[in-house]
Amino acid sequence: LAMDPDGHRFRVEYLSGRNLLLDSNVLIPLFPVSGTFRADFSELVTLAADHGIPLRTTNGFVEELYRHATWAADLVNRHGEESVEVLQAARGTGYKRNTFLDGYILYNVDERRCSFTEYLRQCVGGRDFTRDAVIEHLASELSIELLEFQSVANEHQVAFVDRDETAEFIRGQAELRNIDKSDS
Repeated sequence: LAMDPDGHRFRVEYLSGRNLLLDSNVLIPLFPVSGTFRADFSELVTLAADHGIPLRTTNGFVEELYRHATWAADLVNRHGEESVEVLQAARGTGYKRNTFLDGYILYNVDERRCSFTEYLRQCVGGRDFTRDAVIEHLASELSIELLEFQSVANEHQVAFVDRDETAEFIRGQAELRNIDKSDS
């Protein structure tokens, strides 16, 4: 964007003073230490930060990321780290593809052998894998700050209406397409 005059103008006129809200579709592939798509998402986040675009997320998106990881941990606890079920979930065969399991397998092949619990600790910089550790890691390592919806809504009352209309639109589109939230 910096070398292209139109890109520069777009950045100055449209992106100046704005924040980029990252949802779970970005956070989940970005978060595991290793993973099929981590480098691509990391590059996008770095590019936005390098151009001075503040990165934000919400508690809801953090919760979704956390559930994605804990679902994987539950599967590992039920079937074992080297089970067929874990491999299937990592690859999306019979299960929705799980990015944390994908990253875990790649990490053990490329980096070093460790337990899934230890791998999750690596994903949050060596801390125990908790919601707070996820939030801390997002801020300290990825420069992604938590956006408190209430603070936005206090300044812009229409935010509640926009939020509710957006949620209703998404629910309607999901119904039309027979998409269950658990499929994501």
